[in-house]
Amino acid sequence: MDAASASPLRNRIWPFVAIVMLQVLLASGSIYVLSAVRAFVAGESQWSKAQKDAIHRLDHYIVTGDRQSYDRFREALQIPQADQEARELLETPDPDMDKVFDAVVRGGNHPEDAGALVWMLRNFQHHALLEEPLNHWRVGDRYLHDLAVLAEEVRDRHENGNEPDAPSVQRWQRALQDIDAGASPAASDFSEAMGRSSRRIVAWLLWLNGTTALVLVALALWQRRRVRLHRRRSADALAEERARGDATLAAVADPLLRVDAQGRIEAANPAAERLLGRTAPALQGQAVEALLAFAPEAGVPDAEPVTRQWLARLLHGAPFPGADRIHHLYPPAGPPLPVRLGGGPLLRDGVSTGAVLTLHDSRREEQASQQLDWHATHDALTGLLHRQAFIAEMAAVLEQHRAANAAGGLLHLHLDALKAVNEAHGHLAGDELLASAARVLQAEPNTQALPARLGGAEFAVLLPGSRTAVQEAAERLGTALRNMEIPWHTDRLRTTASIGMAYLTADVVTVEEALEAARQACSAVRRQGGDGVGPLITTGKPHSPGPRPA
Repeated sequence: MDAASASPLRNRIWPFVAIVMLQVLLASGSIYVLSAVRAFVAGESQWSKAQKDAIHRLDHYIVTGDRQSYDRFREALQIPQADQEARELLETPDPDMDKVFDAVVRGGNHPEDAGALVWMLRNFQHHALLEEPLNHWRVGDRYLHDLAVLAEEVRDRHENGNEPDAPSVQRWQRALQDIDAGASPAASDFSEAMGRSSRRIVAWLLWLNGTTALVLVALALWQRRRVRLHRRRSADALAEERARGDATLAAVADPLLRVDAQGRIEAANPAAERLLGRTAPALQGQAVEALLAFAPEAGVPDAEPVTRQWLARLLHGAPFPGADRIHHLYPPAGPPLPVRLGGGPLLRDGVSTGAVLTLHDSRREEQASQQLDWHATHDALTGLLHRQAFIAEMAAVLEQHRAANAAGGLLHLHLDALKAVNEAHGHLAGDELLASAARVLQAEPNTQALPARLGGAEFAVLLPGSRTAVQEAAERLGTALRNMEIPWHTDRLRTTASIGMAYLTADVVTVEEALEAARQACSAVRRQGGDGVGPLITTGKPHSPGPRPA
């Protein structure tokens, strides 16, 4: 190849190379940014867990004066304090990056995530994307400062040899509850704000990557058009185009049909033959509308048949509005097949002489979509609804209660032994304990029961029916969990459960009211040693928190 012929080739290739390289850089940058967002979410989880653990340890230290509880409190508090140190260092004009990196790692973040976290905090801390989450973070840090001050006061009292009196203990516990009531919403607000920011980031990245991809497609189409125009100037353009079209039909993996201007089949590739159960010669001349039957569109009872709409749009060169969704084709044998419909007109001198119809097998896509929908509402470990989905279901049930003046019950369950199992056998054993407990909840005989995992060792079950039915279900579940034994290497995993009950009448105001009532009932059982079922609380009315054995 001489230099004259090589130069046009380079001129045709370099735009493609530049766009592809830009696409690769954008994809790499997108992955890095999304990794940083993911690290933020993971860091918030570590922060919240440490905060809860610290409050729990300090509460135990207040009551018992056990020095080991205080040491564990300080150990748990180191994680949020390290996060605070990293944030405050980055807010200085010239931060020491080694100290920042060390603080981020001490905050419970993986060293491989620390770089992305520091980069995002340093470059976007004053941007609207992070400004709101950081404000919530600062609020949480102020509560943790109050927690540390309270801990020092308690420690001084215990270590001075003065046994704290009951009023002091009560005052400390009230202060501890106030701190928890402030820090937990701050963590939730941070998570929600970070979620909103991450969705905006994803939308921007999708737009940017999509625009770049469209430019690449447009460039490819433009180049293709130049080639086709050149070929059409040749004397044998029509014959070559027909031969090329037939070869393409045979090579395409998806079913593909070529039809004339009246919608009769002229050619079919092997995939179309297999789909329709006929050979290409037998299909020739058949009306495509009589061969392809689709399920009617949901919610549109009088809609024009899909095949007729599809064919008419392609023959006129108009976009098919159903191309962006999956249709279900009835083949001659077998279940309905999910497909995406595509194609385009066949033009000769600007006049439509037919169309090419493509049916893309979308079974994997539909399955993936169903899996994504499932993961959006379920806890992957237990297979139960997660907290947000459960709250949405509860809201619908409470609305039904108000409309029908009906009632039901809400159980709040805490696995008493989960923490001990995690510490003794590792988190894999804890995961197995959680999954087994979920199976017990799913086996509840009341088929209308709705179990969910709220997070950590917390579960909930929404039950319809009378007070007696709710109480019996709670006793039944408590017994089943107590009797559960899970083989684990040479040992067996066991647990008990603290169960709080709230009876939901038609006058329940909010989901939060119901959840809080059941949670408080469960907390009362836990405070008295766990392994029990608390009394059935009617929401909105005074109740006694004393538990009774399961």
